[in-house]
Amino acid sequence: MSVRGAHEQIRAEVLSWEGVSSHPHQFGGEEFRLGKRELGHIHGDSLVDIPFPTKVRNEIVESGRA
Repeated sequence: MSVRGAHEQIRAEVLSWEGVSSHPHQFGGEEFRLGKRELGHIHGDSLVDIPFPTKVRNEIVESGRA
């Protein structure tokens, strides 16, 4: 599902965090980093990939939020 303007909204918010920078992602899209560590990346207005610890990921999926 695509949400019009999601990319720009997310980009503006994440780049307002101290120390976060934007870079091209290796598979397309835009990657956000804190120092050398990737926080996540976004592909247009339809896909956000955020690496969560397994426990947190499972809680998000089980709650139906993802």
